[in-house]
Amino acid sequence: MSARGAICTEDFQCIHQHLRGYGTVRNIAVLGRTLKWNNYNVEFRNQQLADNDVIHIVKNIRWRGPVISFYGEPLTTYHSYLPSLLLLALFQKWWTMSKVSERHPPSPTSFPIVGSLFSIPPGMAHIAYMKLAGDIISLKLFGYDFVVLNSFRAAADTLDKRSSIYSDRLSMPMVQDPTLFNWGNQSALLGYGDLWRSHRRMLNNWLNARAVTQFHPIQEQHIQPLLRQLVRLVDDPQPFEKHFIYGLGGWKRTAYRWRMLKEQALSIPYEWTKAQIASGTAEPSILSTLLQNLTLTSHMKEDERESNLKEVAHVIVAAGTDTVNTFSITEVYTADCCGISQTSTALVAFVAAMVLNPDVQLKAQKELDTVLGPTSLPTMSDRERLPYMRKLIQEVLRWQPVAPTDDNYEGYDIRKVQLTSNESSSIGNVWLVSRLLSGSLTHRCTRAITRDEKIYKDPEAFDPDRFQDPDVPHAPVFGWGRRKCPGIHFAEASLFITIASLLATFTFSRRRGPDGREIIPDIENISNAIVMELKPFEFELKLRSPSHRQLIL
Repeated sequence: MSARGAICTEDFQCIHQHLRGYGTVRNIAVLGRTLKWNNYNVEFRNQQLADNDVIHIVKNIRWRGPVISFYGEPLTTYHSYLPSLLLLALFQKWWTMSKVSERHPPSPTSFPIVGSLFSIPPGMAHIAYMKLAGDIISLKLFGYDFVVLNSFRAAADTLDKRSSIYSDRLSMPMVQDPTLFNWGNQSALLGYGDLWRSHRRMLNNWLNARAVTQFHPIQEQHIQPLLRQLVRLVDDPQPFEKHFIYGLGGWKRTAYRWRMLKEQALSIPYEWTKAQIASGTAEPSILSTLLQNLTLTSHMKEDERESNLKEVAHVIVAAGTDTVNTFSITEVYTADCCGISQTSTALVAFVAAMVLNPDVQLKAQKELDTVLGPTSLPTMSDRERLPYMRKLIQEVLRWQPVAPTDDNYEGYDIRKVQLTSNESSSIGNVWLVSRLLSGSLTHRCTRAITRDEKIYKDPEAFDPDRFQDPDVPHAPVFGWGRRKCPGIHFAEASLFITIASLLATFTFSRRRGPDGREIIPDIENISNAIVMELKPFEFELKLRSPSHRQLIL
């Protein structure tokens, strides 16, 4: 199309000279090209257009519907047609989308423009998706297509077995924009490609199941400061009660402030380690090894190497900080930057589970006393000897998963359009006999999956014994397929040593009211949180005995 807005075709030259005075006709042509309205017959009638020109237009701008006649009017009356043209464009967009619904899994009722917005039940996302009742759900929202994976089988079949297709990430303009957050190279946010694979290789080199065992002594050492701090605060558990307040106003200033903090978080550990290496005083660490070992980064340019090492170092240092410092229950999460302390969030869920289920807590403490003795602290070497403790931790992760849903910022972008190749293929009990549209966004609803009654019986109950059945899988809280969190082994070790140490020395119980009766707290999630946080709740924290106080101090 020329700069003057005339109609161009593959077979004929631009014919703008016949349309100069007829804004209505010209803009219809622009809309037609912009929205790609195909298979409709459009007829232009005007005495100033030659018959051949009309034929050319009809041949190259085709609508999917009845013949519509437009009578050209002088440009001075163009404004009177604009509302009609806009409504026609919106209607056609909705009509075209509705006609390809057979390419998607079952979908709730869709309306013009807003799509399925008014068909989604109110409340938190996982509850809404569960009410829609389907292993795979298709949603249309404001012109975008979403495919929600609502069951364990659907997610496993798609994101695990087809991870070569579903491993991309949705690009977030606010995160990518250099003038805003400028974090396009952050490992968790990278699209699937060479750079992402390079980051994963570096991380997996240090965070695989065998490599993380070298960090176990450090994790054991740093549980002591937490226990000592809790002894001092044993009568004041109020720091658990915290709120996240997110405001829509000033988001741009917030993004700028986050960017400044992010750049500090990236640079400080990197530059400090470089200085230690230069002075010959660097202690063995992941970052120092990466800086001195050029094998993993030999294919990168110098500036790329420095940028990527900063990003990887930030992930590693953040994981260590989460374990060493932020594990403090009195300071569970500090929202100075956009990092998510998911392990600490799981600790809050653990406390809630113990307060609501004293029988589970008692059973876990009995196992600890039997295996370790009544006044001993656990170590990582005790992990295999404490099967009930391991099941308890898995149930905490299932009962209150820290990540609510793979939302837009965490979605899997469908780059390839073929989901099933023939009619003999099925995914999650839903038959998909044709292709999904390219560009659809696939989301796994983690919380809905962990409430899948086909997999987890009585899903709302906190029951570690459910994992005695070998056919019951662990909750997929660390992701799926190639995008599974590389720090899964480190995180599980951190949870074990922390939760086992807390249960070995403390008891979490319900508060009592003025009448002496126990107050059963209401455990509710904070709606729209980035992590599945719990609203503040009251409980009592007590040392198990004076001997345990001596053990800690």
